Amino acid sequence: MNIHSLSRLILSAAVKLRTPTKCWWRSLALASVLICSARPTTAAAAASTTDFPVWIELDKPQLVTVVIEDAAGQRVCNLVSETQLPAGRNRLSWDGFDDGQRNAEGDLIRKRVAPGTYRARGLSHDGIKTIYEFTAYSGGNPAWPNRERTGGWLADHSPPMSALFLPAGSGSPHGGGKSQVLLSALVAEAGAPFVWVGTDGTTYQRHSVFGWDGAIALARDAGTQGRDDVYGYGKIISCQASA
Repeated sequence: MNIHSLSRLILSAAVKLRTPTKCWWRSLALASVLICSARPTTAAAAASTTDFPVWIELDKPQLVTVVIEDAAGQRVCNLVSETQLPAGRNRLSWDGFDDGQRNAEGDLIRKRVAPGTYRARGLSHDGIKTIYEFTAYSGGNPAWPNRERTGGWLADHSPPMSALFLPAGSGSPHGGGKSQVLLSALVAEAGAPFVWVGTDGTTYQRHSVFGWDGAIALARDAGTQGRDDVYGYGKIISCQASA
């Protein structure tokens, strides 16, 4: 998802609980403007109102998330979340109540918010879409395990969990001293939980360092007091070891 496709909704006129307000959201490329027009009503009528309309105008169908906040910016209600709305003008309604809390019996108890000034805020986007480019398990040379340990890929039980960039001259015995990335998976019954790859994706080496176990986190000490004989550290469950 391109982050620039998100639209922020900026309130230009406050929504007052005592004055039901009709609002229009016009979605722009990077920001949206909320224009509100209020119509006066009596306090008694407002006290029983459970329909504070919010009108959203979209240039195209999008997923919309809207929250209601009080004057201090505290969220009082999640109005809609990731809701698909069509292009054009769409009407949402807030009933003037908070999201509520569940009691000991599991019942949801919602309370009407106190009279005051509230605003609607939200965002819209086109949705998260997946694009297939390649499989992470075909980076070996060849694609199957070989005696030189340059073939195949990582582990069979888990995907890569950690990645550590090793600059040129880091001390890694693989890749001829070139810049590379060390990848680790959690555990490998088949395959190897560690793989050293070049910045172009070339597999330099696949190896099991601690039996089946791989590292859940990798790190490198680039400080002035780091050990010259250690180029990377890996955390294995509750144990720490160096590579």
